[in-house]
Amino acid sequence: PTIFDIPAETRYECIHPADAGEAIASCLETESARGRILLVGGGKTCQVTYGDLINRSLEAVGLAPLPAGIFSPRPLHGGDWMDTDESQAILRYQSRSFDDYLRDMRARAGLLRPILTLLSPLARRWMAVKSPYR
Repeated sequence: PTIFDIPAETRYECIHPADAGEAIASCLETESARGRILLVGGGKTCQVTYGDLINRSLEAVGLAPLPAGIFSPRPLHGGDWMDTDESQAILRYQSRSFDDYLRDMRARAGLLRPILTLLSPLARRWMAVKSPYR
């Protein structure tokens, strides 16, 4: 139920796990990164809304998107897009987009995806019932 506590329109910046790994590795190898605090995120191609993150991720594994209006209507002051220009200039780690992340999710779902697609109406209804905002 806590996934519904974040409003669907909250700005959210994801990062592909491989890009996160490259950022960490680059930090260890890049002298100009030492002693710095850098914002690490996926960049402009990974800036989505929370609703898009949830629904497009569900679709990638074969589940139907959640219905509108089941996320919190209260504003959240914890999510936003980041300015990663400085970290990207120093670490050069952003090479994948949110669409790449979704393609990888779809591929990893593999044979489970058709099964989840069949179960999707039931799963969607079950998840929606868990929302205290419906």
